[in-house]
Amino acid sequence: VIPSGFTTKLLVDRLALREALKRVSITAKFGSEGVKFDIKDEIMTIESRSQDYGEAYEELEIEKEGQDIVVAFNPKFLLDSLQKIESDSVELNLIDPSRPLQMNPPDVMGYLYIIMPLRL
Repeated sequence: VIPSGFTTKLLVDRLALREALKRVSITAKFGSEGVKFDIKDEIMTIESRSQDYGEAYEELEIEKEGQDIVVAFNPKFLLDSLQKIESDSVELNLIDPSRPLQMNPPDVMGYLYIIMPLRL
């Protein structure tokens, strides 16, 4: 089912997001632990914590419409999706922390990724 009724819409530099996720996901044990996105105002904070590997933290500037939100994802699924998108930026559309993320290139219609969040 494709989500609709988004309460938060983001526009993020694709390469900056991909590289930040790569750095932060190093501490996510074997890619199975999540990375947390804390989205407030025009800043997206990405963080990961692991007892075995420590913590990592990145901040990215974003364009945001809608509500602030805190949500977690498996970084592997995000990185796989970002690898396939070729545009300079990517749209991230969210409803709430328990509903799927819709990720798509802003300039291509009908091409999207749906990624389920993790519980915080």
